[in-house]
Amino acid sequence: MKHEPLSSVSGGRKIEPLAYSMEEAAAMLGISRGKLYRILNVGEIGGKKLGRRTIILHSDLVKFLDNLPNCDEESNFY
Repeated sequence: MKHEPLSSVSGGRKIEPLAYSMEEAAAMLGISRGKLYRILNVGEIGGKKLGRRTIILHSDLVKFLDNLPNCDEESNFY
């Protein structure tokens, strides 16, 4: 039996996930799972427990990205 991803097509409509596993959220951010756990532990992103699993809500992921500093000419971003 093949597992279908959560963001699949159902009845002609795409279903967007409401939450992501730590692995999925880390991959979406382009960081390691360990780095995501460190960000979670210092409170920079919200997480929820689903049984023994830790999940990141889509809204918390968006909020985290919105709160990141902007790049501007005076910043030391490369």
